[in-house]
This record gives sequence, C-alpha cells and structure tokens, in this order.
Amino acid sequence: MKKNSIMCAPFQGPPQNAKVVDVSGRDISHLDGVDNALGLTRTTDETYREILETVLPIDKQRDAEFTANMDMVELVKELTRKDETVI
Repeated sequence: MKKNSIMCAPFQGPPQNAKVVDVSGRDISHLDGVDNALGLTRTTDETYREILETVLPIDKQRDAEFTANMDMVELVKELTRKDETVI
C-alpha cells in the first residue's frame, strides 16, 4: 500500500511572522479579526450578508479561473509520482 505524502505530512505551525486569527465566530467578529490582521479598515458598518454578497461573486470567479488554468491530468500525474517516492 502506498502512503499518501499529503496525508502523512506532520502538522506544522504558522511561521514566526504570521498573524493568527480566530475565524470560528459566526458573526462579523471573525471578519474584524481578519481585517485587523491584514491592516484593513472597513469604511462602513456592512453586515456579514452585505460583505458576502460582494465577496462571493469574486470568489466564484477566482475559482472558475483557477480551474480553467489547471491541468488536472498533469496534477494527478505529479501527485502520483510524489506518492511513489514516499517511504
């Protein structure tokens, strides 16, 4: 049985210079934390739903562009080659 290199990789913590943000909140507080970590400021008191309506179309477009530019066959071949080298 081959080991999957991705599944066998040990967990690594964030780099020393990383800012860790708690995004577990189910309200706007998690977005406030991300904004703070990135040094961003919101100019309005947008609700979570208003932000979602702005961000979701951008996210979907980014996903579509990423998928269109990806060669899945080559990616699978590369992952297979890497898996074969794992001991």
